[in-house]
Amino acid sequence: MPAWRSGPPLPSFREASRGRLAHAMTATEKHSIRRATPADADGILSCLLAAFRAYRERYTPKAFSDTVLDRTKLGRRLDEMTVFVAVTDAGLVLGTVACKLDAVRDGHVRGMAVRPSDQGYGIAQQLLAWAERALRGQGCTRVTLDTTELLERARGFYEKSGYRLSGRTSDFYGMKLLEYEKELPPLQESAPIAGTTIFRNAYQDGRRAEAYATLEFAGTYHLAFRDLPELLRRHVTGTRALDFGCGSGRSTRLLKSLGFESTGADIAPEMLAIARERDPGGRYHLLAEGQCGPLAGLTFDLVLCAFPFDNIPRRELKLRILRDLHGLLAPGGVLVNLVSSPDIYLHEWASFSTQAFLEQNRAAACGDVVRIITTDIPDARPVEDILFPEADYRILHGEAGFETLEVHKPLAHGDEAFAWREEVRTAPWHLHVLRPRVIKLEVGDRTVRREPG
Repeated sequence: MPAWRSGPPLPSFREASRGRLAHAMTATEKHSIRRATPADADGILSCLLAAFRAYRERYTPKAFSDTVLDRTKLGRRLDEMTVFVAVTDAGLVLGTVACKLDAVRDGHVRGMAVRPSDQGYGIAQQLLAWAERALRGQGCTRVTLDTTELLERARGFYEKSGYRLSGRTSDFYGMKLLEYEKELPPLQESAPIAGTTIFRNAYQDGRRAEAYATLEFAGTYHLAFRDLPELLRRHVTGTRALDFGCGSGRSTRLLKSLGFESTGADIAPEMLAIARERDPGGRYHLLAEGQCGPLAGLTFDLVLCAFPFDNIPRRELKLRILRDLHGLLAPGGVLVNLVSSPDIYLHEWASFSTQAFLEQNRAAACGDVVRIITTDIPDARPVEDILFPEADYRILHGEAGFETLEVHKPLAHGDEAFAWREEVRTAPWHLHVLRPRVIKLEVGDRTVRREPG
């Protein structure tokens, strides 16, 4: 059991009793399940303590403190895992659960807790279902969880939910942990993920293409490209560049202005028509969705992906495309994957608004559809993107054969000529700078570095 939990100070008996009276029957109130945020920390800690307080004397001290968490380790969990909470309209956390995908594509569920006064109302079933849907949305087909022998009610709940003992046990600070496992059916491609609608790529649309083509590098988009020249100067040698997902060609033209021999590629013919009109001498390729066929035989020193992965709906498709792009890189080549930060769907920005979709976006897990409106263009229809957090991208990039050189998170400067909003506090974009993973081989008294393949 990873040591990502330790216990906060226990309240006095009077405080605990007062809490039980205040929280009685809260589960009969309207509640919802959503993804947790740092603002939920106190509620989650209180929920965990309430759920496990009765077992304090039956746990070893270290096991108990490693079950009810402290603020630091809860913060780490929120960073590294997908955490869900069941909350009332008033913001009281009734229950919580966390889940995470490991490097071999197995899922793991942990930290399940429901306040004793709110048990028996189906909250645990709802939380577990949300965790399993989030894992299935990432391609997971097997999930495990651990529990102690003495939690008989929890064991019965997991068994009713389809979990079976795997036969594997481990030591948890002097207590025996039992591992349960469950096979998850694959998510149907045509089915919506975790309460979302079926995904549609908004940019394969003539009206959207015309509106999007009016954008250059102002407002929030300025931060996506402001630091790109310096990143490329530090990491890229050579001048052959592929702008994968080039859209109407603005980033292809930017690369050309920086001295690169740039080639654009996209799946949207409407976008490419505009790119060719604006850059008649440019090289642009139309790709079939999920295919890099027209690029076969070409090699590049740089592959820039400016936002296409925001619009690729399935994890396995993201992975396949990344592996294909890996194969297009020349020795020493670099891939820059510019993606939207999950935070962009939770705030108001100089160029974007999310207030109409805030509740749904907050509840979204990895692989879910999130919505946002670009306020810098005349087309006010919402854009549907696919949420994919930084930790999940790091795993995905590793599986595709890349190592991460850096993840750049640009913030606004006070002296820029834009009416910044959240940009001064929160990075709207993440720029993952990647290179093919290098293998070190010992040859005699020398260390030889080479790329796989």
